Amino acid sequence: MNVPATVAFSGLLPLVVEEVVDEGEWVSVQARSPGGPAECPGCGAESARVHGYHQRTVTDVPLDGRPVVVRVRVRRLVCATVNCRSTFREQVPGVLERYQRRTARLTGQVRSVVRELLDCSRRLGLSLNTVKRYARVPEPNRLRRPPQYRACLVDAYRDHLRARRAAEPGVPVLRLFAEITELGYTGGLNLLYKYINQGRLDGDRITPSPRRVTRWLLTRPANLLDGLRAHLDELSAACPEMTALAERVREFAQLMTERRGSDIDRWIKQVREAGLVELEPFLTGLDQDHDAVIAGLTLPYSSGPTEGVWGSPKAG
Repeated sequence: MNVPATVAFSGLLPLVVEEVVDEGEWVSVQARSPGGPAECPGCGAESARVHGYHQRTVTDVPLDGRPVVVRVRVRRLVCATVNCRSTFREQVPGVLERYQRRTARLTGQVRSVVRELLDCSRRLGLSLNTVKRYARVPEPNRLRRPPQYRACLVDAYRDHLRARRAAEPGVPVLRLFAEITELGYTGGLNLLYKYINQGRLDGDRITPSPRRVTRWLLTRPANLLDGLRAHLDELSAACPEMTALAERVREFAQLMTERRGSDIDRWIKQVREAGLVELEPFLTGLDQDHDAVIAGLTLPYSSGPTEGVWGSPKAG
């Protein structure tokens, strides 16, 4: 690590840091409470009589861009006051707050960021969700979305119109209207004007919605129609991020169908190296349930039948 442990974890005082382990993608810290008497939350009396030990796991501020997980051994103490609670778990004020899964300093940083976002939202007159979308992307241009158009009566004559405009760039719209009307067009002249002014003759296809492209990516290639598969290939090759996304999705599908759970860590690393921030929530879920994910992608067993039975109305 670039920062000495005594400096990096000075914010955990008065906890006693016993061990710091570099796990590669994250940093693990083993600590314990400092000992000595602690105050009972029920009556306020101090006690140092140990009834047992308990381990709390909390998240601390990142170190070198990697998450830090702190495992703290705290004591359960015996309260000697008559008619008070028999035991209580010691707290470490300023470091570990009751019921929290983050250290106090990480919680403070999160609150500061939230206040800044709220202040930015109020000053700019934007919704909080809009501000958060801009905060998540490295470049604002990535938030630009192509216009979405519904299918209309002119679509069937696009090829004819494009060929005529290519052969005679100055052809009047009225003449084009007359030509496609003879071919069977039943729409109005205003619709044709709007269609041309929107630039829809310049593209080969109507831009599909993000939801539709997602559905294509998650469909087996063999189950897609030839036209949709070709369109998806063109979209995938349109930019490096789209190419990497399509490749990672197909690789994950192969991991599931071929039960290659041992390759899941390599896949997660490749996704993060590709900078696909849109998949980060999915990766976080995989990290949190890492052992279960590997088991599910390796073992031939499934809880589906059991869930189906318990989910049946007759199961009750």
